[in-house]
Amino acid sequence: MRELVEDELLDAIEQTGCRLIIIDPFQAFLPDGTSLGSITRMRTIFTMLANVAKTTGVAIVLVGHLNKNESSKDIHRGFGSADIAAAVRSIIMVEMDKKDPEMRWVRAIKSNFDESDYTSIRLVLDEERRLGFAEFEVEEEAAAKPKKADIAEEIIRAMLENGPVPVEDVVEECAAEGISDRTARRIARERVGVTLRSIGGVNHWELEE
Repeated sequence: MRELVEDELLDAIEQTGCRLIIIDPFQAFLPDGTSLGSITRMRTIFTMLANVAKTTGVAIVLVGHLNKNESSKDIHRGFGSADIAAAVRSIIMVEMDKKDPEMRWVRAIKSNFDESDYTSIRLVLDEERRLGFAEFEVEEEAAAKPKKADIAEEIIRAMLENGPVPVEDVVEECAAEGISDRTARRIARERVGVTLRSIGGVNHWELEE
């Protein structure tokens, strides 16, 4: 079933030249008898979707409904297995305002992108209060502001210039500049190219020779 669906998606993309696929709702895409709570099945399906996206460069958006557990964390308000939230690159939650039924709140509750990955597109309401997309110009001041990825790289290189430094010390220094643990580790790995060493049982980073 997986190969059949993958082939159908690839054929549809090739025939239409589309750059965006929206599956709404996600449950309708699943083969009969597939449970959203099945971790094994969800991993198989998301691996297939990731392969399609990587092969074609097409963006894939899944639409699902929130569960009724309003007391749980936002990341756990989605449908089905927790592997779904773990597999996607970003999650946007759309909720009704409890005081104004015509108002909707749109929030990003997960993102694996840093600032340099974002495009100049934002969600807006038109005159008829319909939600859509529009481009916006980045203000000169904001455009000139250093990206967090660049700041992280500068901090890491400076700290490691004179030799190995405990990983946690570097991560804490980046955190003081508002840089997340995930971003600091990614920049250290991808941009700086650090080497991991254990010194006295403590993990250290050092610059590659």
